[in-house]
Amino acid sequence: MYQTVGHSLIPLYARALDLPLYRQEILGRAVNTERDYTSPDPNISAHGEEENDETESLVPLLKKVMAAHPDANAVSTGAILSTYQRTRVENVALRLGLTPLSFLWQYPVLPPYTQAGLLRDMEDVGMDARIIKVASGGLDAGFLWENVADSKTVTRLQRAMARFGENGDGAVLGEGGEFETLAVDGPGVLWKGRIEVLKEGDGVSVGEGGNAVFRGRDARVVMKEGVEGQGDGLEKLRIPDLWDDEFKKVLEKVSSLDLHSTNPRSSLSENPLPPTPTTLPTLLISSTPTTLTLSNLVPSPGLTTPTSQITSILSTLTSHLSTHNLTPAHILHVTILLRHISDFKTINAPYASYFNHSNPPTRVTISNGPRMPPGTDILLSVIASKHLQPGMRKGLHVQSRSYWAPANIGPYSQAITAPLLPDTNVSLAGEEQEEVSASETRDVQIVYLAGQIPLEPARMQLRQPSSSSSSSSGYVFASQATLALQHLFRVSRAVRVRWFTVGIAFLGRCPDDKEAARRASIVRSVWKETCTRTLGPETDVSDGEANNDDDESDENSAIDPWDLRNRISALQVDDTTHRAPVLDPTVLDRLPFTPTNSSQSWKPRRLPPVFSIEVQELPAGADIEWHSTGLSGSDLTGALTLVSSLLEKSTLTYLPKEKTVVVTMEIDGEGDGVEDVPARLEEMTDLLGLSREEKGFCWDHAVLYAGHGLEGRAGGHWDDCVEGLQWVPCFRVWGEGGEKVGGVVVLRGTVVP
Repeated sequence: MYQTVGHSLIPLYARALDLPLYRQEILGRAVNTERDYTSPDPNISAHGEEENDETESLVPLLKKVMAAHPDANAVSTGAILSTYQRTRVENVALRLGLTPLSFLWQYPVLPPYTQAGLLRDMEDVGMDARIIKVASGGLDAGFLWENVADSKTVTRLQRAMARFGENGDGAVLGEGGEFETLAVDGPGVLWKGRIEVLKEGDGVSVGEGGNAVFRGRDARVVMKEGVEGQGDGLEKLRIPDLWDDEFKKVLEKVSSLDLHSTNPRSSLSENPLPPTPTTLPTLLISSTPTTLTLSNLVPSPGLTTPTSQITSILSTLTSHLSTHNLTPAHILHVTILLRHISDFKTINAPYASYFNHSNPPTRVTISNGPRMPPGTDILLSVIASKHLQPGMRKGLHVQSRSYWAPANIGPYSQAITAPLLPDTNVSLAGEEQEEVSASETRDVQIVYLAGQIPLEPARMQLRQPSSSSSSSSGYVFASQATLALQHLFRVSRAVRVRWFTVGIAFLGRCPDDKEAARRASIVRSVWKETCTRTLGPETDVSDGEANNDDDESDENSAIDPWDLRNRISALQVDDTTHRAPVLDPTVLDRLPFTPTNSSQSWKPRRLPPVFSIEVQELPAGADIEWHSTGLSGSDLTGALTLVSSLLEKSTLTYLPKEKTVVVTMEIDGEGDGVEDVPARLEEMTDLLGLSREEKGFCWDHAVLYAGHGLEGRAGGHWDDCVEGLQWVPCFRVWGEGGEKVGGVVVLRGTVVP
């Protein structure tokens, strides 16, 4: 659909592949030029008030195919890095009940992490795809009609792209429109014949802007003759490894531990009381200058079905959004608590109709079973931004099956990115704000991430280790915990996350104390091992210092920039795809933390905190679901202070220039320490020089993971210090040190002028 040349050869594919061919005239134009596609409003289109986007031409074409082939159930796209192409095919396919497939998605960042790896895989299976158009300053007419999968052509492409392309941008694959190809042959199991084309003259037609197109004539299909013992051509077909290199090593390291040993340190009884329904406050609202938090929304009384309850909650949500001049598009993240995980699919239909825009909010959905309040089967909480301007909200919503990460077949995105603080040149929704110089607006983003469970992306089924792997329950859980965390890291890398504020691992209910403690221990080991490998070894080099003993650096500094750009033959082509670290050590402020007299217990640290939260059930029957919130942006470099206190059992992630802090705080025992929470929070803000009264500091968002017994003690202690507290009633909570605690609260606060 997005090929600009070579259409005259398309009819030949029917014979070459021995498959029926269906074609549809492309009507309209690219009305929607946004990166992410939203289908047109049917009410407007029906009255002819809006011109159809060219993408909608896929609808009658696919309907024609489905009518002729009722067993057709999927549509495959060749998108590698193009969200523009992928989202358009996904949108149409899902509307027609078809499964979108994008098995080339993010191919360069899959093992073995090579930019031209796809082209080499094509060569291995005998693919012959000819370059028929070049449209880049790095390519000339000499590339026309070359086989893009031929090793010599690949080398030429790499050298040509070295001048203009960037590592990982897909230029070698033509993802930026550098060139277009036409497949003329492939493995015998698919290709019954090959397409042959003769050159027309010199075979070159020069177009505008330096474009060059191959000119051919007398195209025909030459049928292949079977050769005894030749095989189907797929003998060398490579399937990308499920595991990234670093996560394979994490699993190996964690698996080498004694997964049967628990030895949990605990401040709770080893035989907790049977779970009782939670009594907690509902419809808690926090409205700060930047953020609206609506927590623990419940349905109207008397509603008994999941559909009626979620519909009632969404109606309440609409009312409160309208009060603040906001729409569903302002919502960044949603948490849904269910009594029964079986209601997960039931509520998706009304939920999807509510969030019918592209890139819906990220979501975490868990079942809390008997810990839910009496008479309530659904609780919903949202975080909405009050300062979103057009183009500020970015999303990643991959709904295709791939080798990359699980598809989100549903109304929630894998990631939503928004500015951490408002642009100082624009007014907040419903607020007035003085204009400030644009130079004061910093590039720091907050990234909300959807929960990730251990699905194998290509099959969309829970990870089950092979029979050759260790079959112990400890290994199985370690494998699942590692895979789910890999999904979280892959999604985060795709949206350029540079730091996690906290790691939350939801665990399915495990009645056996020792097994539950063992799983919490495995979670902690997987998180620490992954983060440590990502951050790399600590270094004693302080800011501003450089190692000038490296002769090579002196030599490179003398290289003329003209040589680097123009002497392409002298450049060493690096085919490795460089993957940016999700936990980037350069974001940490290397200056030592200087405690005040009241903060002697606070020490610098390198790893984000991690907590294990036991709930009733998770989607798809998974045993673990990872969740986190990330930070991204160029101005994060050297901007983050991370400290913790064993005495306070708390962690501070502080951005001084943004005057923003993320706090994690453990609550002792069965809630015995909850009355101290206000004083502890006050001490932390004083430690950072953030006074609520004098500096305009406020808590934008807070969530309490409340273990059994905590809710009865926590009620009134939060009212004066935290508004809009989101409650997540759970069975057990494991703290940073691996011990069971009464609960954990995670807060984000900001000083807003």
